[in-house]
Amino acid sequence: MPEEELIRTAVRSLGLADVSPFDPRKKIIEYQFEEPAKSLVRLTLREFANELSTDSPAPGGGSVAALCGALSAALAAMVANLTVGKKGYETAQKTLKRAALRAQELKDEYLRLVDLDTEAFTKVMEALRLPKSPDGQSREREAALEQATKEATSSRSALWKEHSSCSKLAKKVVDRGNRNSLSDAAMAAWSARTAAEGAYYNVRHQFTRAPGRGNSRPARPGRPPRCGGASSGRPAKSAAPLKKAIQKM
Repeated sequence: MPEEELIRTAVRSLGLADVSPFDPRKKIIEYQFEEPAKSLVRLTLREFANELSTDSPAPGGGSVAALCGALSAALAAMVANLTVGKKGYETAQKTLKRAALRAQELKDEYLRLVDLDTEAFTKVMEALRLPKSPDGQSREREAALEQATKEATSSRSALWKEHSSCSKLAKKVVDRGNRNSLSDAAMAAWSARTAAEGAYYNVRHQFTRAPGRGNSRPARPGRPPRCGGASSGRPAKSAAPLKKAIQKM
């Protein structure tokens, strides 16, 4: 169950909104430190798409890749929840209950990365705007750009590293989830692949543009793992078995 739904249940059961409206974003201290003032994840779908379509370079591909990961985890949680308690899936109950809980955690982490990626890239742009010295090697500008690039690469690397967990969850709901939701499970797998490929190319692009030399340069990533978690030097084929399974429905 999403954290927001748990809070709504607690508010109703404790009567916290009986006297006046209870706004978790204002009443719960932890929430006031979690998201930036202009959080992308607080926008509506239309507002986010509109923001994405402007001539501003951020939000961009990194935040969209993170969103794809969040949607993949959300779909995996949905399929798992639609399977728990259903007749004919008794042997999968424990596995899918754990998968549903893990999917909620991954969804929240990916949503955090939606904002984190844009914040990091904005810092890179701010560093690029710093004035150059006559010889073009301003120490302040170079140091700020190097630090901002490291942060941007770090956030995108975090996104890329989550793919193994996300794709494994998708595989679980494909293999053991409710057959009536197989197309949803397939979409979870495709979304996980999109998130991984997007993060990979963003990190790789950041690597090629990174300033500095030697250890100051971010580590170049390997290819994203496949849907089962196995490494591969070729593009992921996570949805290939799903096509066959869907055709048998």
